[in-house]
Amino acid sequence: MDFKNMKAVFHYGKDSKKYIRQFHEKRIEMVLGELRQYTAEEIRLFRESVIAQVGIIEANRLMAV
Repeated sequence: MDFKNMKAVFHYGKDSKKYIRQFHEKRIEMVLGELRQYTAEEIRLFRESVIAQVGIIEANRLMAV
């Protein structure tokens, strides 16, 4: 199953919480894999850009992991 373009999953019935948890775990693995492609400097510059646009409090909220 391709999780890259999925934004949500709905599963009803037996073991639905298990399948929803598996979906979230796969999405986390995908995001972490994408983040590993960036250098620390690129992430720092991105964070500074977000802070400049929305302020530090909102940037921290948006970028909380």
